[in-house]
Amino acid sequence: MAIVKICLETNEGYLPIYWIKRTKRGIIGWYSDKPYVIVDKEYVSYVEVHFTYPPDGRYHTCLKSSNKDRELYRYYYPDHIKTKIISKGRELSKTAEDGKIASEEMLQNMLPRSQLPALSDYAEKPILRQLPVLGLNIFGGSCSLAGMRNGLTSSASTDDLTINMNEWSDGALNVCALLYGNGCKEPDPGNCQKKVRTDSTAWPHIQLRALFWPTPIKGA
Repeated sequence: MAIVKICLETNEGYLPIYWIKRTKRGIIGWYSDKPYVIVDKEYVSYVEVHFTYPPDGRYHTCLKSSNKDRELYRYYYPDHIKTKIISKGRELSKTAEDGKIASEEMLQNMLPRSQLPALSDYAEKPILRQLPVLGLNIFGGSCSLAGMRNGLTSSASTDDLTINMNEWSDGALNVCALLYGNGCKEPDPGNCQKKVRTDSTAWPHIQLRALFWPTPIKGA
């Protein structure tokens, strides 16, 4: 499976906001919104969130932020945190911290509360797992792209799940990935507009989904 992205089609170009991929290290993904977590006062510019679901189920999340000189990576595991600083391609430092610190940070909400199944278990059991969700508010067919414009491209791959912002007016857009085990049925998201892209070449099956809930019209 090549990298499959969810892209917003805007008047300025195509903006990738979420991607996922199968690798030898397991299932890896990425998403980004405008900066919403302050990791360090020196690193408050562009924020990226990476997540990794390795074969053994030891899921972890990485928050990457940067300034003009350095990149800061913080890897969040259920029981500890690793921090790495890189400058001009060279690693400057690496530290490890007790996981109790993570419980005091909002990123803890992105971690599972218990060990996840091994990826091989999905071939034998009807397991359903939702990976991180990115939510955006849509107003008049557009959303705030503050801090995200550096990712704009002039085109999108035919494999990508593309969302034309002109098709939707006001409402809430949620994008995420679902992992399906053998015998698992797709959950019904309810009364919303939906676009999906599914990879069923291996277990778990991976579905990228974009769900849009229009803002209710007053008096309707």
